[in-house]
Amino acid sequence: CLGFLSSFLSQHSRRPDMLSRCHHLGRTCRRVRKSRALSSTALGEKYNNFIFDCDGVLWNASTPIAGSIDAINALKAAGKTVVFVTNNATKSRATYVAKFKELGFEGVNESEINTSASASADYCRQQGYNKAFVIGEVGLREELMQQQVEVIWDEGCQGMSDDDFLEAIRQIDNNNGGGVDVVVVGWDKNFSYRKLCLASLHLQVCIAMINRVPEFMFICFQTLYGQRGAQLVVTNPDSADRMGGYLMPGTGCSAAAIQRALESETLDVSVTVCGKPSQDLMDALLCKYGLDTEMTLMCGDR
Repeated sequence: CLGFLSSFLSQHSRRPDMLSRCHHLGRTCRRVRKSRALSSTALGEKYNNFIFDCDGVLWNASTPIAGSIDAINALKAAGKTVVFVTNNATKSRATYVAKFKELGFEGVNESEINTSASASADYCRQQGYNKAFVIGEVGLREELMQQQVEVIWDEGCQGMSDDDFLEAIRQIDNNNGGGVDVVVVGWDKNFSYRKLCLASLHLQVCIAMINRVPEFMFICFQTLYGQRGAQLVVTNPDSADRMGGYLMPGTGCSAAAIQRALESETLDVSVTVCGKPSQDLMDALLCKYGLDTEMTLMCGDR
């Protein structure tokens, strides 16, 4: 029955522009050309656990890749552990459950799905962050709120004048710093200069508040507010996605702009990337599902 997986891999071998990353988790990634056939028997005997990327691996846009549904069904029928991971932070896991079903992947539940949004939300909960300024789509906000993180964001796609920036400072000051202890950045179709300014401002305010704390009180402050320095959490580092044969800027560009805005001064900003190819994400998946690295194969498209 694992012949379906071989068929799935062979399907991509006819696409010369695509390479796959099939690697042991926790080891150096090895690029393997799909033209090198991997027999279903060898895969089935060697691996018990399979982690699949979604976009470009199981489907393209809203069209399942030929053989992908049968491959997943065959692996599950053979008693293999199958989980899914994606750097797409625009949708919540609940929304992905609906997409799997709509495309014909039956029996996929939320516990099997891991997005860069859910990974970022899990990280914020683990670090004890209470309030986040978020740049991103509704799926990211939903995942954060599900982890009891208070979320604030700016609607629309607007600019910011000098007066607007000074007003934003006044509003934050009147709110005793705004209470934001982390800035979370995901892909946002309405990313704007205003959002760039607000993210930079919240990070600077966080730094200013921490710097006001006497050193002997810092241990208590760190217990309450987390690590020293402002915290910038990035769902994924992807610089671009290919659309219609051209590159469309991704989350990494927005995050880079925020970091660049703070480089004019020596500011202590800690940046954490929660999506692929973060080793922390891989470690979290291994722990979450109790997977053995030697028995686990990850399939991706880049």
